[in-house]
Amino acid sequence: MNEHHWMKRASAATLATLNASENRTRVLALAVRAGSGAPCSYCHKSIDATAVEYEVQAYVHTKVRTLHFHRICHHLWESIRSDRPTSGGSSGYQHRT
Repeated sequence: MNEHHWMKRASAATLATLNASENRTRVLALAVRAGSGAPCSYCHKSIDATAVEYEVQAYVHTKVRTLHFHRICHHLWESIRSDRPTSGGSSGYQHRT
């Protein structure tokens, strides 16, 4: 069995259920740190302390939300966001540690 099969299921489920407004977020800040145990905003699995966690502060709809992602889930989420930076441009993100 493919060990990354859960990623395909999570991606399909997320794309099927993701609110269109959440897919058009505006990222304000990004922090990368050890996992906090929070559920991933993409796959909904816990991000344990041995994993890297991406914490994103973003406008979603009309309010600021904190989103938590595994590294791969953040990459997948970025690939479907409609406001991600174009190649060659500055991301505009405020990186925090």
